[in-house]
Amino acid sequence: MMKKTFFYSISLSILLSLFCCFSLPATAQEEETTVTTEESLTNKEDIVETEVVKGKIEQVEIKEEVEGKVIAKIKVRLLEGIYTGTSLYSDYSGDVQLREGDEVFVKPTISDHEIQKIEFVGLNRAVYLTWLGIMSGIILITIVVLKSPKLLTSSILLGLVIATNIFQATTNWIGVIPGTVLILFLIIILSNIINKGFSKFTLITALGGIGGVVVTAILQSTFSSAMRLPSENLDLFNAGVLLAAAGIIMINAEKIVFELKESLKHQENTKREKILSEGISISRGYAATGINILFWCYIGLFLVSMITAKEETLEIGLFNNPQIAKISVSILSSAVGVLLVPIITTILSFFIIDLNKLGRRTPKKRQIGMNV
Repeated sequence: MMKKTFFYSISLSILLSLFCCFSLPATAQEEETTVTTEESLTNKEDIVETEVVKGKIEQVEIKEEVEGKVIAKIKVRLLEGIYTGTSLYSDYSGDVQLREGDEVFVKPTISDHEIQKIEFVGLNRAVYLTWLGIMSGIILITIVVLKSPKLLTSSILLGLVIATNIFQATTNWIGVIPGTVLILFLIIILSNIINKGFSKFTLITALGGIGGVVVTAILQSTFSSAMRLPSENLDLFNAGVLLAAAGIIMINAEKIVFELKESLKHQENTKREKILSEGISISRGYAATGINILFWCYIGLFLVSMITAKEETLEIGLFNNPQIAKISVSILSSAVGVLLVPIITTILSFFIIDLNKLGRRTPKKRQIGMNV
């Protein structure tokens, strides 16, 4: 049943992607109902203001292309407002390659019962993102949500916090970095309680995740201040990196603690010192995975900035460029936070876990002997 559902979801996603490619930038034109003329507008309400409305491009006549910039004459059909259905010509100059059938945003200037002109504002890219979101949503629901919805608890909580403006209100209240750290604290604690219930292991997982986030935030703030990085949007950038690192930190902390619990369950007469060696042994793999994910997440951003800044920093050195330094601090701070999670969780496990209450399973040989 699962295989059939998976097959159907993938097939539907492929069909949707084909539909996006061939139908969204459609060249077929709708029937033209109105053309902008003085006669057609004389009965309209007098409006002396402008507002951004949606329109659909019916015709594109390219006059010139210079270094990626397009100069063209476009015909746009208005899709909103009291002049819905009206088609107008306008001159266009920009770097967006417009096509017939594209949905765009325009700002009409209306005065004395006439549309004086329209100004191109931007392409409606949300149409394409909607279809992409539908495709990814179908696959996500089929593979994850139907079988293991709790795996997405932290992501759902973060999405709700952002969607309901709680995140923005909190950062406005106590500052960007403190607000981000507070939100992450609550998400880490709530997601662990929802997934595993309240226990000592949940407490260790939550404290390990919080410890990794705090270390990352402290290192970011300390080194950003010491290096006197440009303050413009620096807190927002650091908060974004902190959110990305927190995802890896939370997952690693949870996996390490509960795998350590299962490992200790299957061992007889475990000494407390065994927790340390077992914890570090289990942690190595998760730490390496976390660093690999972190590296691949940020290397693209770093590479683009490095290529852009290379010619500008020949005299003072690449890493003295403010942008490169900012990205480097974020990557290295996140890496330290990810690497410290195994150590923090292992130390907490050493002091908190009660070896006598692990519910160890009795080995088969011993169990047979006891029955005899």
